[in-house]
Amino acid sequence: MTTETSTGQSADEDVAQVMSAAQAHHDAGRLREAEALYRQVLRTWPDHPDALHLMGMLAYQVGRSDVAVELINMRLRPKAEPVKLHERQMPTEGP
Repeated sequence: MTTETSTGQSADEDVAQVMSAAQAHHDAGRLREAEALYRQVLRTWPDHPDALHLMGMLAYQVGRSDVAVELINMRLRPKAEPVKLHERQMPTEGP
């Protein structure tokens, strides 16, 4: 059973649309916009594999290898307790 949002779409469809927009921003070099959308997805689905992976790639692109490694590792580890990644410092803001 899927949950419908106020727009009448399923939550999965909303996440897919947000991820699509985030990837378009990322591909166009609009990293802050992409990061904001990845974080939006992670607030709803903290272990979303694509959002974790792409946030890791974004962190690497802005020179935050430490954050990139953490995100990629989170993406690869088996599901555990949810992380509150959206509360961490943004990779595009630096240390």
